Amino acid sequence: MMRTEIKARWLLLLLGVLMLALAVSACGSAVAADSQTAGAVQPAEIQSAAAATPEPETKTLYIGPALEDCSGVGQQTCMMVKESPDGDYHLFYQPIEGFDYEEGYEYEIVVNVEKVENPPADASSLKYILVKIVSKTPAEAKETVTAQSAGLENVEWRLTSYLGADGMTDVVDEAPITLSFADGKAVGNAGCNRYFTSYEVKDDAMTFGEPIGRTMMACPDPVMEQEDAYLALLPKVATFKLDDHSLTLFDANGETLLAFELPATAAGPEKEATLIGPVWQWQRTEMSNDETITVDDPTLYTVQFKDDGSVVVKADCKMAQGDFTDDNGSLSIQLGPTTMNVCSDDSLADEFLKELSYAGTYVFDDDGNLVINMQMDGGNLYFAAAQEVTTASEGNAAMKPFVGEYKVILPPAEEGGALRVATLTLKEDGAFDLSILTLGEEKPETFDGVWSVVDSNRIKGLVTSEEGADEFFLTVEENGDLKLEGSELELINIDETIPLHKQLPIPVITEQKAYVTLDIQAGNPLDPFIVSVNGGGTFDASALGGECSGFVNVQPVVRIEWEGKADLAKVFFYSDHDPTLIIQSPDGAFHCNDDASDLLLDPSITFEDPQDGAYNIWVGSYYADQLIPGVLVVTTREDVDVDTFTLDGLIKRGPVMDVTENTNAKPVEALVNVIQRYKQAVEQIQAGGEALSVDVTVEGNVPAFDYAVPGQICNGFIGQTPDLVFDWSGEADALSVYFEGDGDSTLMVVGPGERVLCNDDAAEDNANPLVIVSDPVEGRYAVFVGRVHPEETVTGVLTVTDAANAQPKVLPPSVPTPSPESDKQ
Repeated sequence: MMRTEIKARWLLLLLGVLMLALAVSACGSAVAADSQTAGAVQPAEIQSAAAATPEPETKTLYIGPALEDCSGVGQQTCMMVKESPDGDYHLFYQPIEGFDYEEGYEYEIVVNVEKVENPPADASSLKYILVKIVSKTPAEAKETVTAQSAGLENVEWRLTSYLGADGMTDVVDEAPITLSFADGKAVGNAGCNRYFTSYEVKDDAMTFGEPIGRTMMACPDPVMEQEDAYLALLPKVATFKLDDHSLTLFDANGETLLAFELPATAAGPEKEATLIGPVWQWQRTEMSNDETITVDDPTLYTVQFKDDGSVVVKADCKMAQGDFTDDNGSLSIQLGPTTMNVCSDDSLADEFLKELSYAGTYVFDDDGNLVINMQMDGGNLYFAAAQEVTTASEGNAAMKPFVGEYKVILPPAEEGGALRVATLTLKEDGAFDLSILTLGEEKPETFDGVWSVVDSNRIKGLVTSEEGADEFFLTVEENGDLKLEGSELELINIDETIPLHKQLPIPVITEQKAYVTLDIQAGNPLDPFIVSVNGGGTFDASALGGECSGFVNVQPVVRIEWEGKADLAKVFFYSDHDPTLIIQSPDGAFHCNDDASDLLLDPSITFEDPQDGAYNIWVGSYYADQLIPGVLVVTTREDVDVDTFTLDGLIKRGPVMDVTENTNAKPVEALVNVIQRYKQAVEQIQAGGEALSVDVTVEGNVPAFDYAVPGQICNGFIGQTPDLVFDWSGEADALSVYFEGDGDSTLMVVGPGERVLCNDDAAEDNANPLVIVSDPVEGRYAVFVGRVHPEETVTGVLTVTDAANAQPKVLPPSVPTPSPESDKQ
């Protein structure tokens, strides 16, 4: 249940959070640099490279013979594409200019991939153009399965257990796995992603084709672990056994790999009925005075009991939540506040809610239907379980556009307060969770409620508290836009990431404490005044309106208390990157600049006759979380300008004799010496052998960027000794080294001949690192696992393999929550 809140307050929060969208667009967002907070300038070796538009890239794509259902702005079909002959197919949402696709054929094509400058919010940042069609071949005809397989087809098998590390393992209840056979194709849901492959059956032999294609959604463990284990077992299947209502798959040695059963509707007798879980639809009530109340539309009157002891009730136009207790058949239902809608005259809403509150016991009849007996022999309520297809995930198209998790930054709850991050999760069972975290605090406020579809383009939500209940309505317009009733705010394409300024106008945020506060008077002899800072952050400055752009930290990097008279005051940021500058003047107005000129990427802002008061200054970056070291310059001198400014031009002095140049760079030979002194066990890995995996706890404090690695900058903090040393023998095209951790990590691999390779993120959306050693030579290799944040311990598994296309599991990039302790200069 919710915490007690004043209605006006939580309604403001709810109106804001419904203006949210996903944090990262699958197609349009660029990957951010490693999470860093504003602070002192780091060594030059770890300065980020300036963002640049890449040259067009030429790729070879392999396109499958059939389209698959996919979801974009709406329901659509997508081509299945892979980037290597042996790779996995994935859904391809983009059009390819100049390419006319025909189903039933497999293609090999060459395309150019161009970067789209400033794409619309609901469009991709990449453009694909056909160069040539290398081949177009008819898809191979599938062999007709034998009659023995007829019992396999036209039904949906449900996995009950699979072979795990400790033997046969039950499937996670929240992530059912299904398998269907038809026309030589095997498809289903692997718990998180849809998957598809071919299959062949002859007598009692069964084989599945490789590779197995699947969609690319990421789910939390243990769901993702279960899915990976299941899909890895399918190619090992060699034989099967089909009983009346079960299907068992074995490997070539006869060991059981997968056990399936038919759902109750196909297998005959249903499973034992349970109170918790199903959505029970009210059919009728037989009163003790022989009166019968018949329900014309049972879908309007439902009750669902959940395993956390809560109950959700839909009573025609009204909704309610509450708690229940089940003591060996004795049932008690305590409903909380109910929405105060006025339903139609013939509605049974009030009667239904009253009868539920009188519940005393319950039983199930022979058909598995629920019968609730009212107290004092008042009568019996009869319910039937709703079909599964009424859930959003299976078939309720009206709910599908809304189900999911959304985040948005909310303004302070009170003047001078901190910003807040709100997360709303709309669940397919009609419930929602809402949490609001105030930046700088450890625990969020949590709320819950229920929501439902009123009609084809309208949903209704209910937030309850101990003081009462309130509603909100959301309408989906024909063009796909969502609008809150009674509000000018709107969301566009809720399945895409929307720029913050299109969701929520952010008011003045400058009550946040600055990292550095300066008192400067006109005529100060220290002119120009220089401050060394880092630019960048996670807050979208475009939310401030006007010409503001880039990503900044919530706190200003510098606050200047200005006093005195001057003709002008200039503020500019001097760096070797592409920063942005945002300044709030004492009157509350925001002044922004990206580039000082067409030829100069550093920003500059000039104030004529500057007024006395506080000036809050943010230095931004083009990408979220990109770190831009540099110096912030404040001056009243006309001769000091960003286009002529140089640090070495400020102070003139002659050379100092007999001083040897000293740098922080450490030679790579130091890493080689560490390997030579390594006294622990050395692993042996041969080409074509099994992958080697070891558990690693990362607690190092040695900066990897202190080593002078030719051609690259290594990130993170590594240990004094390697986390893994192995001898490699044999020949392979490539050796993949990756780490799957619970936090942001890096890799450094040192090989024969002082060859050093480093990696931070395996992909734009994967913070786990991957190092690929091309054409590995025989000899000794050492692997150092680093952590990005020296105050955080990271644990995970380090793997070395020569398997083609090996990749670490996806670890979404994290955004650190700013706090006074972690955001110091």
